[in-house]
Amino acid sequence: MFLDVLDVARAFLPAWPDWALEVLLAMTALLILTSALVSFYTGDAENSSKQSDTTEDGEKHIRFDKFRKQYLGVYLVIMLADWM
Repeated sequence: MFLDVLDVARAFLPAWPDWALEVLLAMTALLILTSALVSFYTGDAENSSKQSDTTEDGEKHIRFDKFRKQYLGVYLVIMLADWM
């Protein structure tokens, strides 16, 4: 399966060396795994707490959580791009 994905990546990025494509695919897989784990472990707990909080503090908490997730997502992408 990994070789099939590597062949597809070679088709889109023919000038890239094999080691760079392997790193790109590995980091992409890690990013997807991290995103899935974050949504799995925080999904139900945050949703139930969001529904019970109807005060202004709850609204601030919800907005901050949304900002935090967006910030961490952008940070991860930038750090991965910088690392490559």
